[in-house]
Amino acid sequence: MISKKPIVDLAPINTSMYVEGEPTEQNISFFRLRSGRGITVCFVGNVGVIPELTLNDSTGIINDTKPWHKLCEEIRSNGSVAGIQLSCTPPKYRPRKQFEPNLLQEIELDRYRELLRAVSDKMWLRIETEFLRGIECALKVGFEHIQIHAAHGYLFSLVLDPTINCKLRGLDILRNLIQAVAHASKVQGSLRVSWGIGLTDDTLRTKAIIDLWHSFRKEIRLDISRGYYNIDKSLIYPSPEAGEAPLLADAVTLAEKYRTSQISVAGNVWNPFTMSQLPDNLSFSIARPLIADPDHLIRMSDGSAMVCDHCGKCHYFSRGLPSLICPKWGGYANDSSVQHFLASRRN
Repeated sequence: MISKKPIVDLAPINTSMYVEGEPTEQNISFFRLRSGRGITVCFVGNVGVIPELTLNDSTGIINDTKPWHKLCEEIRSNGSVAGIQLSCTPPKYRPRKQFEPNLLQEIELDRYRELLRAVSDKMWLRIETEFLRGIECALKVGFEHIQIHAAHGYLFSLVLDPTINCKLRGLDILRNLIQAVAHASKVQGSLRVSWGIGLTDDTLRTKAIIDLWHSFRKEIRLDISRGYYNIDKSLIYPSPEAGEAPLLADAVTLAEKYRTSQISVAGNVWNPFTMSQLPDNLSFSIARPLIADPDHLIRMSDGSAMVCDHCGKCHYFSRGLPSLICPKWGGYANDSSVQHFLASRRN
């Protein structure tokens, strides 16, 4: 059963506070404020390895440069594990901004299938080469946990989804990337997957991926979310009406089945301190409440009220904004550098 003090991570967040792929001081400040404070792994989210296979021009691109070193050092010096989520989109992928469910789901699934079919052998080779370079760079700058983004319509979520990838394209590439992480010393590894949408516990691919990690004597961590951006974004970011941790039951089932694996659950996790009688290999991943309030975990452990009011304004991409923003940042929740950054954006 879970200990009295749950394991809680900052979920992978893309702030879009990057210039030419490198973290700005504002970006470094954001993660500095959200490391320590009870956060086990502080994930820097959705970092690209190939510039043209990202959602927008202000996405981070991992490199062995001073800003990336500084970002890692700031996270580690506060006492959190420095984590990075590496990702790439399918070539020519165009993300949907709307939150409302796409009523043309079968058409969208066909588009995903076509995107995957259109990846050439040359592009697969480049993706593998650049991912391996990205993993090497992440290790050099000091990241201690490397997560491969295989959820939400990103390339490797299509690879894992048997309803989209019946010909098993790209699975060998994913295995090679897992092997690269597994062979790295003193580094944790994980996959973020779209659970229940394509990848489910009754698919052989789930067991094959877990067995692959175990074959390298490495602990796998499945970080489960749900949904694809272009089909129903509200599954990824559940509304308050969905209740707290709507994927918790699925996560418990997985954690009990794969006792030697770490299972992390995301989506509407508000207060893990109130949850009890859960498997000890289950952890939690929190985004929106920690965006609003870096001290969220401290406040929850003290029984204080949650600052995040589910206004939805942190979904900056869907709102046509250039980078992450939260109305709560007008108060105590961020330091002067972030305040200056937000003021400059408003002006």
